Amino acid sequence: MRANLRGVHRSTGIFSLCLCLAVLCSVFLGAADSNAATAAGSAPDIKVFSADPMTLPDGGSATYQFEVVGATYMQLTEAGAVLREINSPPFTSIKGNAKGQTTNEIRTGDMNTFDAILIARNSAGERKKSLTLSFASKIQPLSTDNKTKARTPKWGPTSITPLTLTPSATRNLPAPQFTSCTEKCNYCLKPDEAAARGFTDKCSEALCYYSPDNQQKWYCYSKPPTVWCCANGRVLEMTKAQCTQAGGTGFNTQSEAQQACLGWCCKDQKVGQTTQTQCAQLGGYWYETQSQAIQACQQMAMGYCCRDGQIGSTTQSQCAQLGGTWYTTLSQAQAACQRTVYWCCSNGQVFQTYSYTAGCYKTREEAEQACQSTCWCCSGGKVYQTTQAACSRAGGACYSSQSQAAANCRYQTPLLK
Repeated sequence: MRANLRGVHRSTGIFSLCLCLAVLCSVFLGAADSNAATAAGSAPDIKVFSADPMTLPDGGSATYQFEVVGATYMQLTEAGAVLREINSPPFTSIKGNAKGQTTNEIRTGDMNTFDAILIARNSAGERKKSLTLSFASKIQPLSTDNKTKARTPKWGPTSITPLTLTPSATRNLPAPQFTSCTEKCNYCLKPDEAAARGFTDKCSEALCYYSPDNQQKWYCYSKPPTVWCCANGRVLEMTKAQCTQAGGTGFNTQSEAQQACLGWCCKDQKVGQTTQTQCAQLGGYWYETQSQAIQACQQMAMGYCCRDGQIGSTTQSQCAQLGGTWYTTLSQAQAACQRTVYWCCSNGQVFQTYSYTAGCYKTREEAEQACQSTCWCCSGGKVYQTTQAACSRAGGACYSSQSQAAANCRYQTPLLK
């Protein structure tokens, strides 16, 4: 059986080895000790094997501590029942503990002691250690003296209780034999793991591994054939089932998939349908969809930006950052880009300009109305209320409030008449 198990694990590869041993490692609490490996050709070494307590009270159980180095097989039994068993461990050192059976499970007849045995084995040999534990309550054997009659209970004859099989008794059953996976069928996996990886071809119903509780089972699977899948404009190697799930089309060769897997290429502000390889050879940028390629080409293309009546050559993204409007051709920009005219009022006069400043308006009417509005005029050292135009003709300055006009007129010398 050991030879079969080692063959299984060598053939299953790194992934299967880690998967199968993950369940076994969860049983043992020990960790790997990379420096504890025994010399090649040496039998394993049992460094620690102890029990606590050595004398069990009624209903109690022992806890076993163990440390084994260099073993490929280890078994811990208590009163003939297997507590722990491991084949082909992944570590050079196995450390852990195991909970024993209760006295009610172990004790039969009038025995007052029982043995716990630890066996460690590899290709070079076998080591064994045993512990003798006892029960706190001793059973006195019946007397065989002919002069003394055997005592019987006062309450009547002893009743016979049918023997029932306890769960611990099942541990004595021999471990099942396993088949070795062949070279063409060298994946030892649980059915759910196999399905998740797309392995659908089970080689046989024979088991190639098992869990300590014998509830989880492994079978030999062959690697499913892969195809070159074209999905979403990309070519990847995967199983046929995975390609179908991705909504792609499978091909036997990579070149066939690349030729058939078309996308969209942006080159010199033009968008065309090509394969990814062809686009790279042209020096362009390849995209899965046409809309992605068009948008990217527009972002990279040089065009003409209109802002405040002025036209400049920029990309679309640069024009957007400037707050302008972008056009692909110069004629489009010139036709749409008109300079904005503003009407302004200054010193009571309305005039036209192309640069916006304070006191300017979009229409002439707004500017004229502003020029006709009243203000506080400072002229010749005097402050009075009048229109902006009249104040300007008098050579004065308009202010929005009387206090502002008075403060500024304070420094002016009245005009001599």
